[in-house]
Amino acid sequence: MFYLEDSKLYVVKDIVSWYREACNDPKSKVLPHPTKYRWKSWDNDRLWCSIFFSIGVKGGSKAARDYIEPIEKGYEDFELKVFELTPLDTESRMRKIWEFGRGKNRLGKALGRFFSRPENFGRKNGFERNITDAFSILEKHGFMDWFYEIDSYSEDREKAKAMEEFPGVGLKVSRDFLNDIGMTDSLIALDLHVLKEMQENWGWSVPSQTPTDRPLYEAIEDGVRNIARRAGATVLEIDKAIYFAHMTGEY
Repeated sequence: MFYLEDSKLYVVKDIVSWYREACNDPKSKVLPHPTKYRWKSWDNDRLWCSIFFSIGVKGGSKAARDYIEPIEKGYEDFELKVFELTPLDTESRMRKIWEFGRGKNRLGKALGRFFSRPENFGRKNGFERNITDAFSILEKHGFMDWFYEIDSYSEDREKAKAMEEFPGVGLKVSRDFLNDIGMTDSLIALDLHVLKEMQENWGWSVPSQTPTDRPLYEAIEDGVRNIARRAGATVLEIDKAIYFAHMTGEY
């Protein structure tokens, strides 16, 4: 259904080649390719942090990256500790998460808009409620045990579908999350940048917004998997190459 003509394959090869070179350039704003299985070296707080940002700040990736970069490099810890939340009941956990998200700390200043106004605290599908529910899921399964359980599925799409157990996580967010923690490399997060690239440079008739229809989403993804094989790249490399080319303007 979605096929890239041989005459246009160079478009993908060129952008992937640029991305690989940019990853090795210390002056580039491009972030390195996620290390495979990087999540296995994390503790519970870091695992929890990864879920927090995936669910809590959708659409705020630049601000989230600015916040999480020192955590990634080991300069800072994620302040909202697992041991502080574990003894609390659900309502108290949600309150603590909300206060952290809207607080005067660096996170609140950058990302507080994602959390409910005081009068709407705890509303259905609010970020603070979704994040609280996610914490409960991790606690129930065991933080690292949950990650290993997801990783035990043989197919990357099965892993992504299991991710949708978390509230607020759909086709795109599940893929973006699993790619970034180094668990998968055959999935693509169909965000606006990727879809625009497909429309303008690949000649594909794809939606302008992330498709919510699973068969359509997977058909587009299958097309990218085919391209990746032909281009000698991974789907993840194509995903990151397009994203950073659009975001940085370096390409």
